[in-house]
Amino acid sequence: MNKRKKDTRYISQVALMAAIVILLASTPIGMIQLPIIKATTVHIPVIIGAILLGPAAGAILGAVFGICSVISNTTSPTLLSFAFSPFLSTTGALGMLKALWIAIGCRVLIGVVTGWLWIAIKKIKIKKYGQNDMIDLQNVGFDG
Repeated sequence: MNKRKKDTRYISQVALMAAIVILLASTPIGMIQLPIIKATTVHIPVIIGAILLGPAAGAILGAVFGICSVISNTTSPTLLSFAFSPFLSTTGALGMLKALWIAIGCRVLIGVVTGWLWIAIKKIKIKKYGQNDMIDLQNVGFDG
């Protein structure tokens, strides 16, 4: 795997994807207001960014998504907003930490896991042997 230099082009691509995340998170298209919880489509640009730009960019975009989620659930709460905002926690400091983990930590993992899964999927090669397709896992590191 070649190492990508974090140049101006890469930084601007991550910034543009982050702007899309912020735009979606602040409109009803991204955070769909339901009576109990907010349905979201903001994870889509996080996943696309992780696939196109790598796991590090996916982590940054996931963190932006998580911070926007904390802001959204704090400023306009729903019935389950206590799980996504540390300011609405009913169980003290431990509840605040859990809310931050759910809101930010898990969304960072969306980007990281998607980026690494995409890298692993790209390394898997399918070889054609007549009528049977064989998956070549020797170069991936999954040999048994």
